[in-house]
Amino acid sequence: MEDKTKEQLIEEIELPRREVAELKQEKVGSRDGEELYSERDKFQVILSAVNAGVDIVNQDFIIEYQNEFLVQRFGDQRGEKCYVAYM
Repeated sequence: MEDKTKEQLIEEIELPRREVAELKQEKVGSRDGEELYSERDKFQVILSAVNAGVDIVNQDFIIEYQNEFLVQRFGDQRGEKCYVAYM
């Protein structure tokens, strides 16, 4: 793992915040003013920007979600048991 400067670390933290702010600015309202962007969309933007592996595993230890960081390193392992996929 490379050593990062303070400025690089701050940028990694701020990037997801800016992307969520942009989503809020671009939101499209329906007739009654509700947002069309779901919480899932916001969550996806944040997880895509994280420079670390993030996955979601269900109660049966099956990988339900991987962010791009993990997909690039291990391939798409969704549907696999986590303890098998990352060995």
